[in-house]
Amino acid sequence: LAARLRADELTLLDVFEDCRSRNKGTRILLIADQFEELFTQIGDEALRHRFIDVLLGGFPDPAPGDAPAISLILTMRADFYGRALLYRPLSDKLQNHVENLGPMSRDELQAAIEQPAANAEVSFAPGLVETLLDDVGQKPGSLPLLQFALAEMWGRQQKRTITRKSYDAVGGVQGALAGRAETIFA
Repeated sequence: LAARLRADELTLLDVFEDCRSRNKGTRILLIADQFEELFTQIGDEALRHRFIDVLLGGFPDPAPGDAPAISLILTMRADFYGRALLYRPLSDKLQNHVENLGPMSRDELQAAIEQPAANAEVSFAPGLVETLLDDVGQKPGSLPLLQFALAEMWGRQQKRTITRKSYDAVGGVQGALAGRAETIFA
């Protein structure tokens, strides 16, 4: 996308307008997950600001009393929030539109682990969810590691069950990503 913006080949307004025309009367929600990658993947500040300007330009303020036809949700790690505030147009748009999410409780984490599996009629070996919860604890940054470990274990399920063997094979919550990196490197 950044390369296309450099060449001015793409405007998000055109993309949004096309989406609106194909979905008349329907409110549209665009979610930009892991928005902090804008700060880690694009080193050129001018290009980053251009991207933000183009993105924000696709979401004009609705008339008073009207709901927007298209809405944007940005998700971003808290440690990047200060960087987002450094660019005034983005800071102004964020004003009064921020929802902070604290760490998940153990019960919330358990539901996040078990519910998607239950929806797909997949179960966990006895004690495995508790092991996952213990390994994650309240450690900052562990949620993406949990997600990665679960995705790796998902592909190794046996008879619609995610087993302790699959957990050990991927290296657990802390080792799954490192294990995948080693495999790719090798």
